[in-house]
Amino acid sequence: MILNVVWQDQRDIIEEYRDDFGKHLDENENEEIDLTLLARINRVFESIPAQLAKENKKIVFSVLEKKGRSENYLPAIQWLCEKL
Repeated sequence: MILNVVWQDQRDIIEEYRDDFGKHLDENENEEIDLTLLARINRVFESIPAQLAKENKKIVFSVLEKKGRSENYLPAIQWLCEKL
């Protein structure tokens, strides 16, 4: 029973992070959000547990997107590193 409460709390915290990405992406409050960057931030964030569970502990961009490239995802990774 307590374990279920803990899991739910963890899910709630993760969901709050996801909800905040768009809010913090618009730092100048222009109400303009780069939707491509937001989508990439979400893909990277969602893949962190699985990517880190592997032995090599490296981000594999093709897991994030077919033909995914580092140039496309580095801004999202940098943004997450700065904000989290």
